[in-house]
Amino acid sequence: MEDNKTVLDFYQSNNEDGRIEKNPIEFIRTKDIILRNLPEKPIKIIDLCGASGHYAYWLAQMGHEVHLMDLSPKHIEEAKCNKLKYNVELASTLCGDARSLSYNNESFDMVLLMGALYHLQEREDRIKCQREVYRILKNNGIAVFAYCSRYASMLDGFKRRRADDPIYCEIMDEGMSTGKHKNPGNKHKYFTNAFFHSTNDIYPKFPPEKLTYTKKPH
Repeated sequence: MEDNKTVLDFYQSNNEDGRIEKNPIEFIRTKDIILRNLPEKPIKIIDLCGASGHYAYWLAQMGHEVHLMDLSPKHIEEAKCNKLKYNVELASTLCGDARSLSYNNESFDMVLLMGALYHLQEREDRIKCQREVYRILKNNGIAVFAYCSRYASMLDGFKRRRADDPIYCEIMDEGMSTGKHKNPGNKHKYFTNAFFHSTNDIYPKFPPEKLTYTKKPH
């Protein structure tokens, strides 16, 4: 299992709570996709890697039972504080790793995994996350996954005029050729360890049994 300390350190020092507010298009677009699959009746939802809870609180405001889990203790503390801003309670908040969840089998009607899959660089770790999602998801439940494009480094490099930096060019070349975004100098503005997906990465050709899981006792 790969070490995620670099990712954790990045988010412990990064203002993720304010990022969504600065990028409203991402928030609006993601909510639209979730709404297409959201039943009208209240359901039980978990937002894995949900940061400070913007999506979790939005869903809770609609009357759903929403649980939040994130790797970063800072995000969990921010999520607890955000209940005053949203004027609604989450069912639970927990620090944890999406590769090994403490929740019971078939516990949730909807599972959101909108972070881990583009931070874990090793395929087996991404599969572990998917197995855990399907383990805690009820039969006929809904899973929502988020990915970053294989060309994210290139697009960001030209948008923010970083392509003239030889260090960033190496990061960009590696990302486009292998999907692995590495930041050896740990420059904050160059993001943290990530994996940027191609279409073949999202729909890999592995047997369906790769996503089977061992049921944990209730």
